[in-house]
Amino acid sequence: MLSSDVMERLEALAQEICVNEGCILYDLEFVGHGGQRTLRVFADKKDKQESISVDECADISRGLSLVLDVEDVIPGDKYELEISSPGLERRLSRTWHFQRYLGEEIEVKSSAPIEVPEGKKPPKGAVRQIRGVLRQADDESLVIEKDQTLWTVPRDIVHRAKLIFDFGGQSHTKPGPKKKPNKGKTKR
Repeated sequence: MLSSDVMERLEALAQEICVNEGCILYDLEFVGHGGQRTLRVFADKKDKQESISVDECADISRGLSLVLDVEDVIPGDKYELEISSPGLERRLSRTWHFQRYLGEEIEVKSSAPIEVPEGKKPPKGAVRQIRGVLRQADDESLVIEKDQTLWTVPRDIVHRAKLIFDFGGQSHTKPGPKKKPNKGKTKR
């Protein structure tokens, strides 16, 4: 794992390169250890209705690779650099991610039971997953509308959240085969 200072520096560099290419930095992560380390950078278009292209990912990869070679930010052994779109059913983790997709269907899994709204019949067992339309989002909580009921989910219990993509009027409910996103890969 990299220190928070190194991650902040990587985020600042990736953000700068993405902006130079007319895109935004959606997220980044550094995974692995030893000889199997990867810096994954997820870039997107400013307009959420547009998709980032393979060429734009490649341009970001070239630009960031050059900067990382000069700055030598990542200590230790070699690593791979991957640049891709966050995908259709993208992970939501930052407040601005949630705010970007207000009015869209999302799925949230929690680390603790979600409180059942007043007047709603409690289901059997604890509610730890909810899927519905995101109505509000801030640093403290999410408000999700499901079956004409508003559920408030504290952000501190959100374990995982993702956007649900509507595949031609039918939202995706069963996991299908995983598709590899368009990536600009650089071995480092």
